[in-house]
This record gives sequence, structure tokens and C-alpha cells, in this order.
Amino acid sequence: MGDNIAPEDEMNEAGIGLGDQDTLNRLQFIERLHAIGVARYMDLPQLVVVGDQNSGKSSVLQAITQLPFPVNDTVCTRFATEVSLRRSPGLESLELLIKRTAAQESERFDVSEYNSAFGSPEFKTQFGNMLARASDNIFGPRVNSTDLTETTLHITVNTPTQINLTIVDLPGLVSASHPSSQMARTLVSRHIENPRSTILNIPDRENRVIGFINKCDRKQEGADHWGELNQPTKLGISNLRSALTRMHNAQIARAIPLLSPEIKERLESCKTRRAQLRQPRTTRREQRGCMIELASSFTKLSTDALDGHYHNIQDYPLARIRKSVRDSLDGFQGRVQRTFDNIVPELPNNILTSLDENSWRNLMLADRSLRDIHCVRQENRGREFPDEVNQNVLRVLWAAEIVPWFGVATSCIDNMVGHLQSSINVLMQQATLDDELRTKSTQWLSEVLQDTTKLTHEELSQLAGDDSHIWTLSPRYMTLSRAMYNKYITNIARDLVSLTPDRAATISERERENQVKLWLSNNKDVDAVSETHVRLRVYYDIASK
Repeated sequence: MGDNIAPEDEMNEAGIGLGDQDTLNRLQFIERLHAIGVARYMDLPQLVVVGDQNSGKSSVLQAITQLPFPVNDTVCTRFATEVSLRRSPGLESLELLIKRTAAQESERFDVSEYNSAFGSPEFKTQFGNMLARASDNIFGPRVNSTDLTETTLHITVNTPTQINLTIVDLPGLVSASHPSSQMARTLVSRHIENPRSTILNIPDRENRVIGFINKCDRKQEGADHWGELNQPTKLGISNLRSALTRMHNAQIARAIPLLSPEIKERLESCKTRRAQLRQPRTTRREQRGCMIELASSFTKLSTDALDGHYHNIQDYPLARIRKSVRDSLDGFQGRVQRTFDNIVPELPNNILTSLDENSWRNLMLADRSLRDIHCVRQENRGREFPDEVNQNVLRVLWAAEIVPWFGVATSCIDNMVGHLQSSINVLMQQATLDDELRTKSTQWLSEVLQDTTKLTHEELSQLAGDDSHIWTLSPRYMTLSRAMYNKYITNIARDLVSLTPDRAATISERERENQVKLWLSNNKDVDAVSETHVRLRVYYDIASK
């Protein structure tokens, strides 16, 4: 309990120290702000009851509000319950609203049949039935008793003797292994992070927390000193309510001088934005004109972003689409080239280490790349001539590259899609100030992007399918292939020249090239393997440029 408890003679007829009329006015001002929904946009003072599951929160809520909340039931522990106590003339009555996070307006719940029992012995049963019906309305057909929701049940109590006070009861915290642990912590964090909240039962800042002992009638094992508690001003629900009120009043008194300028500032901001939204769009013509204007603005911004003209979006790096795409493609090129270099590397120097032509076959096929190609060629021999390569050889070799290449391409597409989605969000913010129009337009464009992404992945899968084969329309393919083949011949000739330094003057590099070409013409299978290696290298070189 708090240290400063109101003496009994300072308590009003409701049993709570209310102070003077200024305090009542402040309470009513804050309650009015809550009633008109200001709490959705800024932090307002509030009382929050938080605790572990089965810690007795419902008992405390029942004592403070004097409403018969079920203390051994899970109905009210699966969603936040906000109770507003209001002093109003006339008969005692209840009002129920269901506040869903996505809804602009609250749903009013009919409680006329329960108000007739208010104050009667049957009210406890009727109140429990009302909560059960409200829970069914919130969760619908779901039957999982561990489900939590962000929806809030708002209960307003109108009585002639009631104070003006709002208190929020949150679902109990549970262990990390519980399926609703994360949702419970999210709900609690959302309320206790409000610096203007008065928190009950949470070990937070000392000036915002009231400690109390609950379930005093259920003595725990090892608790030997109950009889020594002799602090009557700190025991009992009346003193708890008094302490809560005093702390809440102090929090409100500190908050109000700051709330007024904050509200004015936000109102001015809203007025400015509203003026920028121009005239209401009530007719189809006006709506069509609005969409044309939005489309024109977005098209201009997106065209600049695609063309690399960033002067209109200088402060928004995420909107630079051309840069993002180029970075993604550069990364794709580098990864593909590194992957291919590991699988089909260039032929090494000194592949021939002997002048004996009888050993050249074994030396050439000792290279891993050439040996693998030779094995595939042997396994796929058909009706081709000895110096030709069966078309299925290239398909098999290409299929071996599909797994690493397909994964790199998929990652590249997903990376560009992520950049495009970020760009859409930023560009749409610049295109319109209308929140609802921006949200719906962004959602529509996101759905189009998802559909396009799906088609792109399908096209990629088809490209990498079993029926695919190596082909290119580049006019450089044949030129590069012949140049790379001749380069291999030249390198082999130089290897042979280096093996006979004492005879270099009499046997030239050109003569060695002719010797190698003659040998390959007599060993057409090895020559075909070399040409296949060249075709793979050239294809990837063209594709990666």
C-alpha cells in the first residue's frame, strides 16, 4: 500500500478520498478525453492492474470497482477489460462497448436485460452471463481457452455515488513456454510503457507503483508472522482504493499542464494535414479525379526512382529503385561467377607435364573439370560423330549447375522484391497525405507485387527445369568460344616449350601449337571434351556480364 493514506474523515460517501472540486474537474477532464478516444493518439493517465496469471487480479478489480467479476474464471483473463466508473444522476446502469484494434468505432453491446438486475441478488449471476456473452462476441467460434486478443471490453458504470475513475485490467503474465506468452507481454507492455500510467502490482518505478498483499485469507506455508501486521491504515480494500486515488490524482495533476499544449500541437498538425487533403470526395467524379491525381503523382515519383533521378526523393534512400536493382544484380553476378568458378574453373597452367604424346590423354583427363565432362560424354553416347557431343551432355552438365544457380537467382529476386516493397511504401507516402487512401493504395500495389513475384518465380522454375538447355542469342558467343579454345591451345604449347628450354630456339611456340592441334584431331573425344568445357565457360561469361 502507499505510505500516504487518507484518514477516515477525509473519505467521501463512496469511501474514497476525492479532495476538492479541482480534483473532480481534473478527473472528469481525463475521463472525457478517454471517452472521445484521445488515448489512441497520445498517452493519458490511467490505472492499470497487472500481475501474473492466478495472482488474484480479478479479486482486486472486484474490490475496487465493486462489480462481481468472476474470480475463478478465464473469461476476463483473455482480453483487456477497461472499467470506467462515472458519477451520474438517475438509476444505476451499465454500458458495454467492444473496442477492436482494426475498427474505427466501438461496437455497442446490448445490456438492457442485465441493467434490470443491477443491485439485486441476481446481479452477480447476470453479470457473469453478460461477460460470457461478450467473450463469445469477441472470440467468435474459437474454443481454445488459451487464446488472447488485442480487443478491449469497455464497461461503464453509472451511479449517483460513484467517482470518476477508469481502471484497466490486463491478461495475466504467463511463462515463456505458454502459447499466449508473447501476446500477453505485448498487451502489458503497451499499457505500462505509458509514462502516465499508475500501475498496480508491477515492480516498476517507485513513484508509479503500489504494492499490496492479496489473498490474505489463504495463508501460505512458511508465512509465520501474519499476526504481527498492525498497520490498520495500510490494510483493507478501502485504504487500497484511497491510495490508488491519491496516486492517480497526483499523476493527473502532473500530466494536465503537459497535455493541453500537446493536444493543441496535434490539433494544429491535423488541421494542416486536413487542409492539404483538399476538398471531400463525395461524388464518383471527385473520387475518380483523386485517383487520377494520385496515379500521376506516384507515376512521376516512381519513374524518377527507376531512372535514377533522385532529386525529388533525396531524403529517402529506400526509394532509390534503380540503385537497389543494380546492387542486387551486381550481387547476383558476383555470386554466380564465384559459384561457377568453383564448379567449372579455368584450365590450369602446366596441364601437360611431358613431351610424350602417349601420356597426353591421361594428363588432360586428369583435370577434374575435363574428367567430369568426359564421364558425362561417355555415359550419353548416341548417334553423333566422334568429334561431336551429344546434346544431352550439355543438358546433364547444365542440370548440375541448376541447384546453386537457382538458389542464387531466387535470393536475388526476393531481395529486389523487398527493395521494391520498401520503395512503394516510401513513394506512396510522398504521393498522398490521405492515410486511408495511402493504406489502401499501398495494399493494392503490394498485392500486385506479390502476384508478379509469383509469376517471376514460376518463370524462373521453368527456365531451370529439366527440359532447359544452354543457349544464347549473343553474337559474341561463337567469337569468344573460338578465342578461348585457341587460348587453351596456346597455353598448352607454352607449357611444352617450357619443358625444353635448351631447344626453344629450334622448336617454336607456333610449331608446338600445330603439334597440339594435330594430336587433338587424332584424339577427337578429348578435343570434344575441351570444346565442351569452352562452351560452358563462354556461356557463363556472357551470362554474367
